Amino acid sequence: MDFLDFLLAFGFLAQTIQGFEDSPCAELKRKANIEKCLESIGQQAKDKSLFWFGEEYSSRCDEDSLYIADCFNPRPRVTDSLISRVYSNGVFDDAALDKFIEVTYSQESGSYFACENDFETTEESAITVDPLSNNAYTPWQLRTAPVYRWDYDEGDLYTLIFYDVGYMFIKSFIINIPGSDVSNGEVILSYEGPMNPTRNRNPYVFMLFKQSGYLRITPDWRNILYQRSSTFDQTEFDRQFNLTGPLALNWIQVTGDPYAAEHKKTTGYMNTCPYFVSEAFKSHQLEFLPEVQQSAHHDLIVYINVTFTSPAVTFNSCCSVYEYPAATFSLNPLGNGYIQAAYLRSDVVPMVALSMATAFPNINRDFKDKLLTLMVLDGDVPFPQFGDKAEPFLHWLVVNIYDGNVTKGQTVAPYVGPAPPDSKPHTYHYLLFEQDYVLHPSEIGAYANADCSHLFKGRCRYKSKTVIQNHNLQLIGATWHVTANDEYVRYVYTSLGMPWCDVCKNVEGFASPCATADSINTLPSVLSVFLWIFIYMIIAS
Repeated sequence: MDFLDFLLAFGFLAQTIQGFEDSPCAELKRKANIEKCLESIGQQAKDKSLFWFGEEYSSRCDEDSLYIADCFNPRPRVTDSLISRVYSNGVFDDAALDKFIEVTYSQESGSYFACENDFETTEESAITVDPLSNNAYTPWQLRTAPVYRWDYDEGDLYTLIFYDVGYMFIKSFIINIPGSDVSNGEVILSYEGPMNPTRNRNPYVFMLFKQSGYLRITPDWRNILYQRSSTFDQTEFDRQFNLTGPLALNWIQVTGDPYAAEHKKTTGYMNTCPYFVSEAFKSHQLEFLPEVQQSAHHDLIVYINVTFTSPAVTFNSCCSVYEYPAATFSLNPLGNGYIQAAYLRSDVVPMVALSMATAFPNINRDFKDKLLTLMVLDGDVPFPQFGDKAEPFLHWLVVNIYDGNVTKGQTVAPYVGPAPPDSKPHTYHYLLFEQDYVLHPSEIGAYANADCSHLFKGRCRYKSKTVIQNHNLQLIGATWHVTANDEYVRYVYTSLGMPWCDVCKNVEGFASPCATADSINTLPSVLSVFLWIFIYMIIAS
């Protein structure tokens, strides 16, 4: 999937034109009235209602949600402005602002892997940072260092700091900059792009200070700076090294993308991939789920990483021999999600790992005292006696999962792999629910159609919506894959005794003779239809 299409489709990328023309710091307005621009910057820097960690925070996050990704806050009990986040004593002389620091990013093309998907963008454009615009950008767009420019007097030396205001990390620290020639400054901390993985519009501020002379940073201060963390005291640093300012402030608002989500997931900081899966999932509109659990306001908070480790397999399908090498892979709900049936066969039981969208994910903490249900459903079944979009066919059902470990749950219906009988690709949804209480497996299994054959007992026309509503199951995670009829599916059918001439008659190059010419056109019996069409749900090893 194209990266920019993904972000635009799911609402994670702001349009980068709207909002600039009204800003007092837009280039033409700034040059006409720099005082108005600087005054507005000073006012907004002190405004405690402007950013996510300000006045709105206490109304949407409480003590029970402090580890939820969008609520994680290094100072949860303090109502902050941008400047009080930098200067904990709140002392800031906005009258000292006498410059505007121009910051320009070059958005470059490229690709990356995140949340089990490959993203790519070919767009290249310039991003001009305006602190008063309403635009928000993504970490991927800002991954390379920008170009800076400000007015200066000959002989002046400056310190430039780039700071993650919301999460209180130093992203860049450069001293002894002659004029505005940043390339000739002394780099204490090289540029790290914004890495906000959340949906918060998080500000990253550029601060410019004038030095009284050449700075020599002591080892103690270097050790503090190398940590890049909130232990850095900006007030004390300014005092000890006699910095004047900040003389200029500029900031850019950044909202999360899969690039940052993958980076933070890899480092163990937090896993926000569920948020992007959640946005993708809202476009599915599944009839077998209650509408309220598919609304724009319903968030998925658990990432379901489903991994298949498939041994090599060789089989004869319609007179051709196929060899599939061993493979290990995870489901990819953010891409096209297509996986061949041979890799998902019934003897390859998937491994399911759960991770909640929290800061410093901890399965013992995050899933403590939680009971979960995992359902795998196919709503694309072409024969109503076995399932349809409202009452799907059940491929796997596990209830009473505890400790976030699916293997500790009670299996109601064991896993069977996909093998669609028709030419239309099927989408198989893995759905995770939170339970309010212990469920009785026999009761939950009884929601399947009782008239179904013993081969599919407990699987046909599963009344998933009724189960969810009757037992107040809350959808908290989802993933999916797409699988189509292929050579392995045909191999399964013929292995179970279906006539080769029926299974393979439309396969290019198939030339096996049939018993009689009429056998291809003969209407099968009801029993044959049953065994023929829906035996695909039982995948041979």
